[in-house]
Amino acid sequence: MYVPSENYTERFYTVRGNEFHQVFQGFPALAPLYMDWEKNYNAEKVFWFIIDNSWIPWFSLCVYLLFIFGYPALAKRYNIGYISARTQMACWNFLLASFSWIGAMRVVPHFFFLLKDVGFEEVGGEGGREGEKGRRTIGG
Repeated sequence: MYVPSENYTERFYTVRGNEFHQVFQGFPALAPLYMDWEKNYNAEKVFWFIIDNSWIPWFSLCVYLLFIFGYPALAKRYNIGYISARTQMACWNFLLASFSWIGAMRVVPHFFFLLKDVGFEEVGGEGGREGEKGRRTIGG
């Protein structure tokens, strides 16, 4: 059952002070599917972690490339059972597809709820104050 925004008992604000509504507020039956850290998520901590640790993506890329190009040579040299490229690609595609589905199940409802709540202009990045584009995002 849908609850209009004027009947919400709890208010949520972004780190910039903008009020936003969450899906579980409009549809209280979904509240048990959200953990407390999701309900009270502070994106500022993650933002500063990313800024302070910009080396992590580069390190991950290097490890990934070493594995992709180095594993076949190591497998030959030390007689390690080599996984066929077909199996590797199937596993990789399965992991990507699974992660995409999980992400879509979590993000798409929020997108449509935000679209209903503030309209296409705000969600699409054309709304906001004069000269300001993309003021509203799914994360606030």
